[in-house]
Amino acid sequence: MSATGPFRHVWQHAAWLLLVIAALLAWGTPTMAGEPVVRAAADVFESERVDLSGVKPVKRAARDVAVGHAVETDGVVRPVSYYEGEMGYGPAVFESSCGCETVCDCPVGGVIMDPGCGIEASCGFEASCGAETWIEPACGCEGVGCDACCDGYDPMCGCNACCGGIGGFIDCLFPRLRIQWAQLDLFAGVAGHTGPMNFANTSSTGTDRRGTGSFGFYEGFNKGTAVRFFGADLAWQSGVRFTQNNLSGAGFSDETRGQVFLTSGIFRTVDYGFQYGLVLDYLYEDWYYRSDLVQLRGELGWVNRGCNVFGLKFAVGIDDDTATTSVVDNSGTVVRNDIAMEAMTQYRLFYRQRLARLGSCEGFVGWTDNDDGLLGMELDLPIHGNLLWNTSATYLIPNEGTGSGGNQEEGWNLAIGFTYRPGGLGGQSRYSRPLLKVADNGTMMVDRK
Repeated sequence: MSATGPFRHVWQHAAWLLLVIAALLAWGTPTMAGEPVVRAAADVFESERVDLSGVKPVKRAARDVAVGHAVETDGVVRPVSYYEGEMGYGPAVFESSCGCETVCDCPVGGVIMDPGCGIEASCGFEASCGAETWIEPACGCEGVGCDACCDGYDPMCGCNACCGGIGGFIDCLFPRLRIQWAQLDLFAGVAGHTGPMNFANTSSTGTDRRGTGSFGFYEGFNKGTAVRFFGADLAWQSGVRFTQNNLSGAGFSDETRGQVFLTSGIFRTVDYGFQYGLVLDYLYEDWYYRSDLVQLRGELGWVNRGCNVFGLKFAVGIDDDTATTSVVDNSGTVVRNDIAMEAMTQYRLFYRQRLARLGSCEGFVGWTDNDDGLLGMELDLPIHGNLLWNTSATYLIPNEGTGSGGNQEEGWNLAIGFTYRPGGLGGQSRYSRPLLKVADNGTMMVDRK
């Protein structure tokens, strides 16, 4: 064998190795691209839509779970009560936390393309926000409808099918022992207030009146429930507020002042457009007199795309009452009188700014049927976890002057407290969260007849 034999074999193997390396480099080397492709946000959003045109109801526990009413004729998911934006995004945006919320759930001052509150299609659909929720097993019955598992793309959710058929109807008449925490508000705090009923007659003729302010505590709850009749996007709310005032009595009575407010009615909440609510308020009061009063209270508002709400609030007394008072005069003698009272008729023009995480800031001006003036504000500020800080103030400017008993007709209410939402402060079931608060001494103001 010649000396060049081994080297020839080595060179042959090296040549094959170089060919393999060159082929690999040629395969993995990126080609030079032209101009980067720019995709419009509207195109990105549109590509993320879910086409359910071919979807059929599925069977689970012998009940049909339909998603038909969540799909338009063109087969594209479009939520009810949402604003179809001019830029083509639709109403929902994908936050960095992958929670599908409306533009009105963005931080104050944020814009629709802001990284903290913009369109992030990479989020996609998560189990708690998207098509999965339409057939969520946790869906239960609430009256004639249910939407506790609904959120994000489709507020109607399709869960109403849980209550379909005779069996579902019976289940809804006798609900399961479960609570829709996402639609429940628990609140408590302190409040000071006064009004004409804080001044008692201390003479049999009623010409001598003595008064004092009231200060105490309150607590209660407010609950919403979906009740979509004949396709109407409505909800029902019911709540109660208890107050304990004048715990050390007053100059004319040793009795503490206890109140129970009950509120119940229907409402419709939207992200854009016309929203409204109408409730009945009932007040039972036990102090130096006992009374029962009822008023009708409502709200008519227009929500624009900037999370601003403009509208009218009103309250009309529909049931007055007559009570016998029992007070002690300056000499210690018990004096009894009969007085008649009613809930004031009020009209308020308001502006509300929706804040992040279902908070809000509101101001109003108004008047009563007695030509009194009204001023006030409300603030619901999310502060931590499931907790909101609440502040409200109402001032009634009496029509009477200072020299004609104006101080006895003046009214005001100042409340500071907290609301705890067990279901969180996100947008889940936001269309079934109560629109109107439970009545208090600022929204149901009592006057003498």
